Amino acid sequence: MLALEVTSGPDRGRRFPLPPHEPQLIGRSSEAVPMTDRSVSRRHAELTPDGDRWTLRDLNSSNGTDINGTLLTGPTAVRTGDVIRCGQSVFRVIDVDEAMAGPARDMLGLRAPAPTLDLPPTPASAEAVLKMIGDIAALGPVDSACEADFLNALQRGLSAEVAVVPAEAADTESTLTRSLHRPEPAWVSITFDPPIECWQRSAVDFAMWLLHTMAEANRVHERDRLAAMGETIAIISHAVKNILQGLQGGAGAIELAIDRGDLDLAREGWPILARNLDRIHDLTFNMLAWSRTSHLTPKPGSLARLVAEVVALQKSTFESRRIAIESTCPPMADVPFDPAAMYQVVLNLVLNALEAAPPRRGHVRIETSVDQQRDEAVIAITDDGPGIPPRQQASIFEPFASTRGQRGTGLGLAVSRRIVAAHGGRLLLRCDPGRETRFEIRLPMRAAPGDPGDTDIPLTSPPDPTEFEP
Repeated sequence: MLALEVTSGPDRGRRFPLPPHEPQLIGRSSEAVPMTDRSVSRRHAELTPDGDRWTLRDLNSSNGTDINGTLLTGPTAVRTGDVIRCGQSVFRVIDVDEAMAGPARDMLGLRAPAPTLDLPPTPASAEAVLKMIGDIAALGPVDSACEADFLNALQRGLSAEVAVVPAEAADTESTLTRSLHRPEPAWVSITFDPPIECWQRSAVDFAMWLLHTMAEANRVHERDRLAAMGETIAIISHAVKNILQGLQGGAGAIELAIDRGDLDLAREGWPILARNLDRIHDLTFNMLAWSRTSHLTPKPGSLARLVAEVVALQKSTFESRRIAIESTCPPMADVPFDPAAMYQVVLNLVLNALEAAPPRRGHVRIETSVDQQRDEAVIAITDDGPGIPPRQQASIFEPFASTRGQRGTGLGLAVSRRIVAAHGGRLLLRCDPGRETRFEIRLPMRAAPGDPGDTDIPLTSPPDPTEFEP
């Protein structure tokens, strides 16, 4: 699947997927590729799919659209690697996997480089200026509430009179005037004993740059938060829509069977209903598990008994799909874990292995063991499916990233990883392309000493080159 990556402009670092069969509008009024760049028209350009190809055309925008440096005069085919410019924003066409979820975050692009900070010659004044910079940096999110603190920091650090003025005034021999971050026009005036020294001008410029940079970071954070929220809603809505379509199909088949008095037809419709009811359960459970803070109650227990419960519950499902499942659990000491939470983790991984295994001939193995070197208990779930492509491995544990298409919610592995981490353990992936996939749940053999609310510093252990932990 193709995507647009913004490489230059106010939205730099964001990615917009290009889903097949859906035209994508680029512009400030677009829901598909929304831009904040004021040089981009509200309806600037449109990307139209044609099979596996995409065509780009300009929508009579004010500043035009060009591709690879050539101004568009008509519909033009778009390929991977092409560079598209709309106004001051530049996109690069990239090839991504279907597991891409959400805009890619990048470091904040500063609109202006930091000015040079010249310190005053006396130690006391230099200390006051540095403390002023530290106080401004500690203000946090820039809003109207922190404006008074910013002005007080300026006044203390520069030993000057500071006031907010409604209209811009030119600098004088004793007063510096700088624009203040506000929705409405406002300026701040800083009055010194004349004449103004170079270090005073430098300190004012650096303080104002720092305030404006923090305000820009706050805007970017809020914009990304809203974008992530909107994308989450869209993904969940899409999953619910697919489930409802399955429920309607199954209900329609059963309704027809009732009208005809055909029990065989009803038996055909019921599995469709049952399968989609299971999908609703999985989606709801994983959403709740992802959104809430887990309160675990670990107690010593048998991993072999835990695995046996999961296998017993899923045995009929595996038999109906003609996929073999076997478990190997040699005797080992009890391990501290929360039974309900860890049961959900193992179940998630077993169901993923079921989906990945080849139909009617697949094989899933569950093994428990002890890693003496790391003092960890290991539950390994392995399937003989095609493996996970390298491009998808880096995002496999991200929320709403799924390799199962419409069959997955994209939350199972993210929830599982969070639960394992809450136990002080790790969830690892070992996978070679085209070969079997192996997930490992690694739990500490004994509970950590001290208060469970303390933050532990992880112990350093020798790296294992075969482990992959995104």
